Amino acid sequence: MTTNKALPKPDTPPNSLRVLREGTPTDWPKIEELIRARPTHFIEAALPDMRRDFERGRTTVLENDGRLLGFVIWKTDGRELELLWLAVAPSAARTGIGRRLVEAVLSRLTTEERVFLKTAALDSTIPGTNFSGAAFASTHQFFAALGFSPTARLNDYWGKGSHMLVFEKQIRPSDHRESG
Repeated sequence: MTTNKALPKPDTPPNSLRVLREGTPTDWPKIEELIRARPTHFIEAALPDMRRDFERGRTTVLENDGRLLGFVIWKTDGRELELLWLAVAPSAARTGIGRRLVEAVLSRLTTEERVFLKTAALDSTIPGTNFSGAAFASTHQFFAALGFSPTARLNDYWGKGSHMLVFEKQIRPSDHRESG
């Protein structure tokens, strides 16, 4: 797993034990458990890809008293930053955790010109699973509220009937943090 010298500072708001931090290899079991709690958004067959991305990329987690509330796995090449996987515990949905995770990643931009992600189109299906593209309506709204726009659609990207949308956000130089 790649580490970064500029880790997010622990964030402990008053009257809360919530901590925003860089993920570590010991977080994977909790991340996997959270993924399995979201069968309409993630399928079992994707777990090896998620694990690989977790091991190769960077992860930011938000926890409360040791309980994982959400995570984002991401990577950057210095020009583009890709949000690979994002999930919030069902019990913590719609509490601002997803926004805090994405904003924590965006606050680390130094030279990137765009941030993007791939997500399911609303009409996506994966036969034989509980996956539902319709469940992604709130995901699309969430990223639109953060300034992302859909820029491409690829039909059958992940297999027949499983369509992908690309959302992206252009980055201005004023969005970059000072490096060093």
